[in-house]
Amino acid sequence: WHLKSSVEKEGILLFSQTPTNNLQKYILFYMEPIKAPKKRIKVARTLFGRQEKEYRTKGLVEEYDGKILNPRVFLVPSSKQKEIAAILSQEKVNFAFDEVWK
Repeated sequence: WHLKSSVEKEGILLFSQTPTNNLQKYILFYMEPIKAPKKRIKVARTLFGRQEKEYRTKGLVEEYDGKILNPRVFLVPSSKQKEIAAILSQEKVNFAFDEVWK
């Protein structure tokens, strides 16, 4: 089913009862728990930023117009998939991802 996988990958809508305009492709990342505290904090601050009393930085997810769903699951636009995957791989974090349309 090469055609089926191609249609799913590109998000081509062949038939629908309701109009679906302006859907964008996002990547849903799932990270496994990180046990080492130093590594966990580094990854969290890189991806999600840092919010403290007088200190605030943006993380990559926020910069890329993504959304944090919980501390281990987040959405980013598909155009930024390689950057996020490279960071997680560099830090040796076990992760998985799925394509979603929003």
